[in-house]
Order: sequence, then C-alpha cells, then structure tokens
Amino acid sequence: VVYPIRVVENEKAEHFDLLVIEGSERMHYTYISNFSRLVRSQKTLHTNRLFICKRCFTSFDERVKKNKLSGNEALQQHMRLCGLNKPILPVMPEEGEVLGFNGWANMQRHPFAIYADFEALLEKHTERVGASTDGIHAHHPMSYGYFVKAAADVPVALMEKYDIPQTPVIYRGSESRDEVAKHFVASVTALTIKLGDLLKATNVPISMGVEELRAHNAKSVCDMCKLGFTETRWKVADHCHLSGRLRHTLCAPCNLKLTTPKFVPCFLHNLSKYDAHFIVTELGYDKESITVIPNTEENYISFLKRVMPDFSVRFLDSCRFMASSLAELAGNLLTKPGDFEKFRETAKVFQPTDMPLVTRKGVFPYEYTDKWSKLEETALPPKHDFYSVLLEKHVTDEDYVHATEVWRHFNCKTLGDYSDLYLKVDVLLLSDVMENFRDLCMSTYNLDPVYYYTAPGFTFDAMLRYTGVSLELLTEYDMVLFLEQGIRGGLVQASERYCRANNPKTPGYDAEKPPSWLVYQDCKYTHNAYTIINYITNFKPILAGNNLYGYAMGEYMPYGGFKWYEGDLDRSLELLDGMTDKSDVGRIYEVDITYPDGLHDAHNDLPFLPRNAVPPGSKVNKLMATLERKDRYIVHYRNLKQAIANGLIVEKVHRVLEFQQSGWLAKYIDLNTEMRKKADNAFERDFFKLLNNAVFGKTMECVRNRISIELVSCPRRMRKLINKPTFKHVTTYTENLAAVSLQMSDIRFSKPIYVGFAVLEISKELMYDYHYNVMRRHYNDSIRLMYMDTDSLIYRIHTEDFYKDLLDNPALLERMDTSNLPATHPCYVGTRKKIPGLFKDETAGRTMHEFIALRAKSYAYKIEGDEKLVAKGIRGHVVRNHMTFEDHKRCLFEVEDAGDGDRSSIRYTGMPQPLPPPLLLVWGTLQNHSPHIRRTHRIGRTYRSDRSSTASKRLRP
Repeated sequence: VVYPIRVVENEKAEHFDLLVIEGSERMHYTYISNFSRLVRSQKTLHTNRLFICKRCFTSFDERVKKNKLSGNEALQQHMRLCGLNKPILPVMPEEGEVLGFNGWANMQRHPFAIYADFEALLEKHTERVGASTDGIHAHHPMSYGYFVKAAADVPVALMEKYDIPQTPVIYRGSESRDEVAKHFVASVTALTIKLGDLLKATNVPISMGVEELRAHNAKSVCDMCKLGFTETRWKVADHCHLSGRLRHTLCAPCNLKLTTPKFVPCFLHNLSKYDAHFIVTELGYDKESITVIPNTEENYISFLKRVMPDFSVRFLDSCRFMASSLAELAGNLLTKPGDFEKFRETAKVFQPTDMPLVTRKGVFPYEYTDKWSKLEETALPPKHDFYSVLLEKHVTDEDYVHATEVWRHFNCKTLGDYSDLYLKVDVLLLSDVMENFRDLCMSTYNLDPVYYYTAPGFTFDAMLRYTGVSLELLTEYDMVLFLEQGIRGGLVQASERYCRANNPKTPGYDAEKPPSWLVYQDCKYTHNAYTIINYITNFKPILAGNNLYGYAMGEYMPYGGFKWYEGDLDRSLELLDGMTDKSDVGRIYEVDITYPDGLHDAHNDLPFLPRNAVPPGSKVNKLMATLERKDRYIVHYRNLKQAIANGLIVEKVHRVLEFQQSGWLAKYIDLNTEMRKKADNAFERDFFKLLNNAVFGKTMECVRNRISIELVSCPRRMRKLINKPTFKHVTTYTENLAAVSLQMSDIRFSKPIYVGFAVLEISKELMYDYHYNVMRRHYNDSIRLMYMDTDSLIYRIHTEDFYKDLLDNPALLERMDTSNLPATHPCYVGTRKKIPGLFKDETAGRTMHEFIALRAKSYAYKIEGDEKLVAKGIRGHVVRNHMTFEDHKRCLFEVEDAGDGDRSSIRYTGMPQPLPPPLLLVWGTLQNHSPHIRRTHRIGRTYRSDRSSTASKRLRP
C-alpha cells in the first residue's frame, strides 16, 4: 500500500515526487514518474482519467460529478478542506457498513478482577529540572497491595486449587530489597498465568435443577438477541464453565459470542498519571509484546502485557470510569451513618467493630516518609508532619484524630505497620467502589465495564445496545472533511470585564443610581474521559441551564441516509420553510452569509454563527462570535433558520448534505435521567449523570488526534521501527524497554461525528434562543451579556428586582428550573427539577455583588460575604491559597504589566529516562494567568477587534 508521508504546502514546477520503498531493516527512495498510475491501482480498476489528491489519495473522475463538480474542479474544492490537515491515507468504511452493538461477550460478567495500589517513599530532591522548575520529591515505590476479586460463580475450591489469594496481598520493600515495582510486575505476571490456566483448563458440565430445566424448555426466544428459535438458530443452554450453573437460554449463534475472556483486568486508581510511571518501566523483562493505548506520549489510557501466547494482563485506570478521588467515591458508598452494606469486600477482611475506621479514606504522612528508616519508627508522627506540599495544606484535626484512633485500634507497632494497614484499606475500598460500579452497570445495562477502557467507551456501547440503533458510517472522505470543518465547540467569551451590581441587597447600594443586578444562568453539563468541569459554576446571580447537551441529545439526531443534495442549490433555502425540528430529513448547509449593518448594535453582545479563526495578535484558532461576513460557513439547518429569522442574509449556497434523522438517542438519555432522579445516593446520581455526558464525548472522538506508540523490548523490533519512514522519536525507559513514537500512516474514519456535530449545533441554538427570545425580548436594552461559557450566561440587568420580574412574567419563570432556590423563596418551583433545557440560577438566590472577567476561563466574583475565583490551567489549591478578588482587580485596573503576580505551582512530572526516579514532584513558577492585559482592555466596555461592529469601532482607542 502506498501512503503519503510528507507533502509540500505549495507545489512548484521544480518539485519531484519520491517513493520510499521499505525493507525489513532499510529503505531507499526512487523517483515517481507518473503519480496517478502509481496510486490508481489501489483506488480503482476503471481506466477513466483521475485527479488524485496527494495529501490523502482521494480520487476524482472527470466523468463522475459530485456536487455538480468533477475532475480538477472537484479536486480543488476538496483541497480547500483537505489542506487543513496533515497528509494521511484515510481508510473509509465499505458501502452499507453500520455501527451497531457488537459487544455480546461483554454482557457476561468477567470472572476475575485485580485491584491494586502503590505507596511511595518521597525522597528529598533538590536538583533543578528546568529553567523555572525545582525538584521537591523523588517518588520511589515503597510497597504495593493487590486483591483478586472472583465472581460469585467461581468456587472457592477452584481458587485454592490454583493458589489464587482470596485476601489482600501486601508487599513492603526495604533498603535491601527496594525493587518494589519489579516485584509487583513479577507477582502480577505469576498471578495472571494462574488465572489464565484456570480459565482455560476448567469446564464443569452443566447442572440444572428441575425448575431450571422447566424454565429453559419453556422459553421460545433467545435471552440475548430476543429472536425466536429456528432450525438454524436452535436453542442452547448456556452455562458457566467454572461452576456448571445455567446462565442463559440462547440461540446457537449468540452462545458462540460468549467466549472466555483472554485477559484479566488490573485496576489502579489514577494509573495513567501516577502508578503507570512505576509499572511501565518494569514491563520489558521479556520479549513478549506490550500493547499501549496512549493518550499522550507520557500518559497512557491503558497498557496490556502478554504473559502467555493467548492470555494477558490489562492495566486499567479506574479514574477513567469515575473521575473523583477515592475518598469521595468511598464516601458515596456510605448512604447513611453506620450502613456498611456496600462495603462487601472490606467486611470480609475486617471485623464489624473495625468498619467505622476502614470505610473511609485514611490519612498518611507522605512527605514525612522520605526514607526507609522512617518506617521503623514506633509512634505516629505529630500532626504537622502530615502537611502536604502538593496540596499546600495540613490534615484536619478530625483526620488526625482518625489516624491516632486507627493506630491504637489496630495495635500498630511501627509506621510501617500503619502504612501496610493504610494500603490494605485503600485496595479494599477501590474493590468495593468498582464492584458496586460493576453491579450497577450489569443491573441497568447488562454490560460489564471491565471490558472497556473508559466510561465514554462503555456508555456508548450501552447506548447502542439499549437503543438498538444502527448508525451509518460515512464512506466518502469529503463528507468527513465537511463535518469536521463544521464542528465548533462551546462558545466562551468575556464581553465585559467588570461590573458592580447596585440594588438594596448589595453593599454600598446607592439609591441615586439606576438599580442593577448580576444574574448567572446555566444549562449545566459535565463531560468527559472524562469529566468536563463547568468553570462558570460560581458566577453572580447567574442563570444556568439544566444539562445543555442532554437537551440537545434528546432532539432529533442524524443516523443515516447521507447524500449530497442534487437539486437546484439556488432554491435549496426554500426547503427550510418546510423543515421542522422533527422532520425526517435534515440538512447541513455550506453558505456565504452576511451580517447587515443595521443588526450590529442589537447583536453586539452575542452575534449569531460563531466561527473558528485566528484572532489578531494570536497564533491559535479560537471560536469567536463576530459580526463579519462568513464565507463557506457550514451550519445545521436549525441554526441557519434561526440566523435567517433574526435578519442574517444568505448570499450563496455551495453545498448541502442531506441525512435521515429521528429521536433515537432520546430513549437512552431519558433512561439515565429517570434513573438519576430515582437514585437514593450520591454514587448512583453521579454515575447516571456521567453516562449521559460521556455519550456526547464519544460522538466527538477525533481519530486524527490519535498517536501511535509501541513499547519495545526486542532489539530487532526496535531497529525495524526506527527504520520506518513514519518513525518520529524514541524514549528509552530502561536498557530493556523503550517507547517508539510513530507517525500515523493511515486512519480509519469509523466514528459517527455527525452526531457530535448536531449536538453542538442544537445546543447553540438553545442558548441563542434563550438570549434573544427570552432575556433580550423581555429586557430589551436594559440587559447586557457580560460573560458566556458554553452553557452559562452572566448578565447585568438594569431592573428593580430580578426575582420580582420572574414572578410577574410567567414566560420568564417557565424557562427556569428554580428547584435549587430555598423552599421559602417566592420563585421556588419544585416540579421542573432537572428538566433538560431549562436554566438555573447558579447562585441559588444569593445576590452577586461584583464581577471581573480577565479573559475566557479567568474570572472572579463576590457573592454575599464570599468570593469565587476561576483560573483555568492553575491548580485549585494555588487559586484558593494565593489568589484573591483584589488580585483580579489590580490586574484589570492598576498594573500595566501583571507579570509580577507570579504564583508557584506544584505538580508531578514523569521522568521517562533510563535513570531513576520515574516520578518527580516539582515546584514550578507560573506566570500570572493574565499577565498582558492591555490598559485599553481594562476599563469600561471591551473592544473586540474580531467584530466588525460600528459601535465597537468607536470604542477602539
């Protein structure tokens, strides 16, 4: 197969094409005399003249028209979007290929799961590791623990036969045996071999009771596929090979899908960012393959080590399913004081009198434990030795009392004993959290999450199974480019930098000045691999919407029938008149659209149709709402209808992509929404919220961002990879292990990104509808949008009393969920709680006094005796401990160059080098997060150079 490696941006006459011919350990170049003849053989058998794109090898026949173009004209249109991406060979699905549920084997609970954790010595480290970074601690593995959780079907006798430990295993090193990570890998490898042998060798015959046999014989449809039994789909009694128990009545094809797992999962909490640094460096002990799923070159989603020809151990990060601390997750299991029902594994190891002490996350003096001798100390260190440099805080008095009680109750003789107990409790808490998570997944979706790598992967499969939808895969690369160009994330903007409210509930109220309120409204969502933090959660009387993306996913979504509109493009806009939100056919337009001058002032706060562009003075693409003309703007038909209705003018239609749509996704979103409402504990509420949010994340997965990394322990394999033309670089971990980074030579485009595109567009339609048809319609020129972040709006409103306005105007109140207000509040209504698409008052009735926005994702506000600060990219404890509202004010009004407001931040950094330590805690100096706000941007209304507004131009200095 020929694929592109490097293509010049502007081809000139003196440029020549070269072909790299790969050998086993060497390669050579040769001249390409006829590029079309070389490539066409892998594209088509037809003899028509082709025009081929050198960046992706997409071909265009001069006799076949697409979008009324053919040959070179079609190629030039294609190059306009293809040229925005790196050269790649796209691998497209076959015609008629669909994406549907295929994880039948994942419906059977995995018989085993390993839960593990590390503790480390934090050796003092004083060497400088960068221009502005100093080392603090070098982390060396001190001990590890693991626990093997067997399913209920696994007999105890079978565990004993294969010497599988049934209680937590704790191993602690010493000065003379400090290779703890190596010992862990060896131990888990030996355990995995035993589990593999057990699964392969055990096949207990089926054993059915009379009632089970009667029920099996009475069934007429398969438990899995729900189809009736026939001569080709005969009835089969599926049973557990480990216990002989009847599991399902299946048809023969479904029975064959329930195969025995070829791996055992090993979960560690925060594996990707912490424990992986200890484990990966020890995996090169033999030449067996190591498979890695990288997120970045130093952050792995998962990695798999083959220990037998057909069996592996798969290391997984539980944080990628539940992105909270273990302390918080364990606290969610405690539904009420004294109720330890969900701590099943912990209860098997400890006595009932121990449970109040071991069902919460303990505390440990990490930084105090900097050498092996500390573990021999016979007393618990004093409270001040529990100080955390990483978080810049001491343990609470309550936590320290808990630690002393644990030491006394369990009769710890040394700090090492306390460390072992602390580690054992952590491992058991992780197992209880994950087992409860698995139980909930199995009972609700009949899928075991241990077969997946992340929550988005799990919930997307659960959605496919629950809805039964078959999503058509795009087979034309130009459609992929078209949709990618139309994907625009959430709009974030600071429209005004500063405002102080003036009403009777604010300090310094001046009755002589016009009254004003600061209001924060939000259509709230989080998302993910992970969880999306809503950075605006703390604004002034802010109105916030309920689950913005959940609302959008409940609308009609594309699922198939993709084709270019072949009718008269000049009249295609007339089709909009007959289209509704629930039309069976949807369309995506590529248009040239203008903003009439007469709309500039009215739309200056929030112009329609934001677009990605590089603003003046920047080198980075940003999503900006502008009043400029937009050429070749790709837009969903609902957003286009909205823009036209508000006065924008379409001058030309270039292309229209048609598709079939329905409310197929709403069924799954509604299920999780209802389950969340019924949940009686925080664990389940967070779980169902996560699954809805994660579905959207999976529909937005960009396969172009994937990277190729191979962990290599074989010298011959290393030489072969280095000699490949796609080789980028190599990182050496140890003398036996290295990570080779490769350029992707081809990418398979098999994701339904059209769903993510539609969700983003419809969510923007809701936000614009609320701004213009609700808030602006009621308040007219008395309202000003100060800040927006995807699903949140912060307004300054000139009114006597915002909450009285809600009571006096039902049209306003009906668009809000006020269930978070105090029950005594006059605007409280409990019947609209968590209805998607409604807006919430994020301050829950409290009055916001003052607000500052330095830029997007960087703001602060005061609210009834408190102040809230948000600074994306700066660690939370730095914001809490070192930044104030007054700092923001000085940055905005006083300091010409705010660079003197530098703050220090502490973080972990991996050290992928052949020398230890593998993990280092460093202290780095961070510049102030908004150091270069020009004086002209600090006061009054902000001039936004990206908007061609006459009113804005007058404000330019």
